[in-house]
Amino acid sequence: MARLWALLLCFVSLTVSAQSFYEARFLGGVADFGRGAYARAVDQLRVAAFGRVDDIPRYEITQIYLVLANNKLARDEDARLAALKLLQAEQISPSYRALDLPHDIRVSFEALLPSLVTREQLAHLPAFEPIASLAPAVPPGTPQASTRPRPAVPTPTKEPNVAVTVKKKDDNVEPPDLDYGTLALQHVAAGDEPGQRGGLAGDVPARGLQDVDRHPEARFIIDHLGILQPRTPPAPPQPWADLPKVLELARRKNAVIKVSGACTLSREPYPFPDIWDPLARVFDAWGFDRCLWGTDWTRAFAVVNYEQAVEPFIRNDRLSDTERAMLMGGVCAKAYGWSPKKN
Repeated sequence: MARLWALLLCFVSLTVSAQSFYEARFLGGVADFGRGAYARAVDQLRVAAFGRVDDIPRYEITQIYLVLANNKLARDEDARLAALKLLQAEQISPSYRALDLPHDIRVSFEALLPSLVTREQLAHLPAFEPIASLAPAVPPGTPQASTRPRPAVPTPTKEPNVAVTVKKKDDNVEPPDLDYGTLALQHVAAGDEPGQRGGLAGDVPARGLQDVDRHPEARFIIDHLGILQPRTPPAPPQPWADLPKVLELARRKNAVIKVSGACTLSREPYPFPDIWDPLARVFDAWGFDRCLWGTDWTRAFAVVNYEQAVEPFIRNDRLSDTERAMLMGGVCAKAYGWSPKKN
């Protein structure tokens, strides 16, 4: 019983610690915004938004500050993406009207919002219906032309990332000296937009592959199919160009691949039929016991909504029931040593 209480207290402590970490990032970001340190505010708020995604009101407040801070930096596309994330959250759980926002922040945000999104994107949300007429009447998802000059930057994409899980320490196995969590936060703090480097299977695989080969006792989980993926439509002309490299990675038996964001690589409309032949090659090379599924919806919302990211995998005849069960849950439980609680 004492051990059980110790474990419970440890879990609570870790949870509180994580919450405190993200809350500190949010408060720091707001303070930076207030004193005009907008770049630092963006760095802090982007981290905070990740930890607040399960609390829609707090998540929306974070995105509002990100919209305003990015606008101050003339990062029009980043401001637009933050605005779209807020609209997606508002669709799930209408919270905007009750947000505890300073009056000047709310006024600034509502003045800016119609320049970032479209009339149709606002009109179906009651909180924003009064200002919908101020937005341009163009098809949903059409980027708005910036009125400010911007330096040339790469098209935002998603960099495949790597999670590392380690077997329990015993007489023969020592945990590898890897700290990808700290490395990822350092990239965020430095203002690195995920995906401006290249993919694990693309032009920067050397460090990643060296770590996979050097630490056979660790399980590496390669995200986003190991392929650079777009955050906004359309998909690149040859979205699966790096597929042969992804297939070659499969020979490393201590690696698992996440089949996440696959729908963003489609050049055809929903239900994205052109993804299945490349995915079949992934499944053949890796085996269903090393493939775990994910929507990547929180990143890919500008390409697909949650339902459109899920349904193609649930309702198709390319997967057997056994394969679907492994892909959409079984391998996740195995890879992370986790299983859902049973009542």
